[in-house]
Amino acid sequence: MLARDDGRGDDPPGARPCGVADEPAEAIAAAQACVDAPDGIGTLTSYATEIALPSTGTTPGVGCAWADIVLITPEVGLPLLFIEADNCTEDAAKFDKYMRHFHRKAKDTDGRGKPMWRTRWSAPDPQWGDATHPPVLLVFN
Repeated sequence: MLARDDGRGDDPPGARPCGVADEPAEAIAAAQACVDAPDGIGTLTSYATEIALPSTGTTPGVGCAWADIVLITPEVGLPLLFIEADNCTEDAAKFDKYMRHFHRKAKDTDGRGKPMWRTRWSAPDPQWGDATHPPVLLVFN
């Protein structure tokens, strides 16, 4: 089928987008799975842009990294993800600021130090390896 019902009712039964009819059955099945998948993940509040990640002092924005996107979607197995989408112009200094933020400690309500990022976002302990911070996805275009 491959045609998502957009409510207009103009897709004939069995309709396929141009160029799919001659594809192998596996490709058609994969395309159908994409069409049938739910729209997006998370909620509007699980997505934020340009988030300050302080690495020194108490004033956000001064000498800190700014995460392009922070995505929180534990319902799909992605409790916390930082996304950097750039035009291949980033230098190593930004990633150094990320690491300084991830290593920065802050006192929690119990008076004990914990990673500062965990005072703002919750995430389970890592399942693989000894990661001390959430993943950062790099997207270069």
